[in-house]
Amino acid sequence: MASGRTVTDAWRELGLMSPRRLFFAHTRLVLIEADLARDGIGEVVDFLHREPELRRELARVLVSTTDPRLVLDVPNPLDPCPALRIEAIMRERVQSFHFPRLNLADFIRFLENEGADPFAAVIFVQENPTFQDVTFRGLAPEPEHNIVIRGTAVFRGAHLAGFLDEGETRGLLWLRNEVQSGQLTLSCPGGPDAFVSADILRSRVRVHPWFREREVGFTVLAQVSSRLTEVGGPLDVADPEVMAMLEAEQAAVVQCEIERAFHRSRELRSDFFGLGETFRRRFPREWRELKDEWREVHLPRVQLEVRVESRIERTGVLFGPHFLRPNQTIYPVDGGKVGAR
Repeated sequence: MASGRTVTDAWRELGLMSPRRLFFAHTRLVLIEADLARDGIGEVVDFLHREPELRRELARVLVSTTDPRLVLDVPNPLDPCPALRIEAIMRERVQSFHFPRLNLADFIRFLENEGADPFAAVIFVQENPTFQDVTFRGLAPEPEHNIVIRGTAVFRGAHLAGFLDEGETRGLLWLRNEVQSGQLTLSCPGGPDAFVSADILRSRVRVHPWFREREVGFTVLAQVSSRLTEVGGPLDVADPEVMAMLEAEQAAVVQCEIERAFHRSRELRSDFFGLGETFRRRFPREWRELKDEWREVHLPRVQLEVRVESRIERTGVLFGPHFLRPNQTIYPVDGGKVGAR
């Protein structure tokens, strides 16, 4: 650890502690403490943008809500290099898509864009419930803390504006057309505690801006295809009516995630979707009139219409209802939903 009046001073001070020359091309992560992000990261980004050795397409940007030293000090016998371990966690995000993977080049590009704001994944440490301060047969003990990457830190200009939870984060990724896998949990009409799990196979999202009577709006057209991985209730998924009901529920979940993230964008006055840039490409003349007051005046009043085309293409190797007993039947209940009797 080193400190200085500027980033360059701290870097030179750090070089005095290392027996070898510090090489920027090896940088894989840029961890920004949340308190620093709130005060502004202009000086940090200026230094990172000017450095010729830094490979900005490879370096990932994260915001740490805990002391970054704790994040880097978490031991792991399988991957002793902290940067590579964190990079591996981000690489496996296809299992959830609950945090973004943004490199430094894109972060700087969003920061310089008048119609977009940058964002980054949130990283922190939490207590390890399996931690024991003992060793067994020479094996290394479990670490006291675990590294967690979850949610999104969103900026307004160079200042941290707030955070998105997991659902809002995936809404952000839906609208940016970056969700190609992951899981969706759907409500199952077989009971209040019954759910259906679906694995996203592919998706496509298009955003169309419009401008009428000085009102700005966007129409979002989303296409989502998935396969069932678990049915937690007595549903006959071979029944077309049941599948249509589940597809409607899937569309509602995707629409809700997009709208939650959009409302958060208006609340924070942070255009992390890049809607301003999308509007600028379609209406460059009108954008010149709106850009100076885009975040403070126009973004909170933007209208958003979300249309989702949902399909469930596969049901897995089990085609019939697993929970349906021989004396049970499937019948429609209130609102066209389906239950068991």
